Amino acid sequence: MTTFTTEDRVAAEIVQGTIEWKQLRLGKVTASRISDVLSKGKSGESASRKNYKTELVVQRLTGEPGESFPFCFLCSVNRLLLA
Repeated sequence: MTTFTTEDRVAAEIVQGTIEWKQLRLGKVTASRISDVLSKGKSGESASRKNYKTELVVQRLTGEPGESFPFCFLCSVNRLLLA
């Protein structure tokens, strides 16, 4: 179980991998992906950082986890947002 403290400061015991757990993580940077946030390319922002940023934006806009979207959709959004 994972304890989450939400914006209202309400703690809840949530089982990892459940729908509730995924909803709480939507659009948020997670520890398992911090390397993508910190990575740098030779000429600025790395591809993994851009892709992760796109995933988070899509999650916030749609309220759905990124893995449910086809890769081509993420590429299209990436081109629009980061061009």
